[in-house]
Amino acid sequence: MDRDLPPALEPFWRSIQQTTKPFVKITRHPDRAIGMVDSKLGGVPYLPYACNYPIDDNGCPLLFIAQINLAEVPPLEHYPTVGILQFFLTSVNAQDCTVRYFPNPDPSPEEYISEADLLVLMEMGYPTRPLEHQHPITRPGRLQFELKTAPPDVTDYHFERCFANDRPLLDDATVYRAYTRYTDPARCHKLGGYGRFVQVDPRSALWRDPGFIEFEPILQLTSDTENFGCCWYDCQEICFFVHPEDLKQRDFSRIRYYLCP
Repeated sequence: MDRDLPPALEPFWRSIQQTTKPFVKITRHPDRAIGMVDSKLGGVPYLPYACNYPIDDNGCPLLFIAQINLAEVPPLEHYPTVGILQFFLTSVNAQDCTVRYFPNPDPSPEEYISEADLLVLMEMGYPTRPLEHQHPITRPGRLQFELKTAPPDVTDYHFERCFANDRPLLDDATVYRAYTRYTDPARCHKLGGYGRFVQVDPRSALWRDPGFIEFEPILQLTSDTENFGCCWYDCQEICFFVHPEDLKQRDFSRIRYYLCP
């Protein structure tokens, strides 16, 4: 973010500058054609013949949420620069997920399952889908990316820690409102950066899981009926978290998922 600050925030410019972090903003690509290895929200994932489609404990296919082709993404610290990340949910309401990473995807059509065959496979086990298993993304689309920076959102637990010595940001209603308006552009679909939560940062509930405080957002998606037809039912945000050390090691087996009610 640039220094085009509202007057109420000018005294805190240095603190704001020191707390900014990069993130990658995600928007819908203008190209309506979606290739199997393209980054996408909803639709059909890339799946090599050697791999099985992920299923839940009842043998039903998981909901495919997003695919990120990292070669299309501006560089973020510790993120892979190549490969494909895929995000799946058991259901939108369930607080668990599966994330797959293909470090060397092969774009040759003869190496992966066709879209038509995958569509059949993804519907197996759901002759009539209950509401919680209906797909929340009704307008799948290809993705494009833009590197941005922003300080912490007021709902991220880092906000109070970063500005502990700048009490007006925390206590003065006028300054607080100016800050929320200033950071509002960062409330979007994104990779990395700070979290944004409708109610409370789930990592701050240390009594539940003390180790969760060390995790950072890897993918955040908002309800967006205009661009992707996605609505997380009565919720506004979903967030996937990764431990920084796992990210460095390209280990996505401990990804956490949080539905922001």
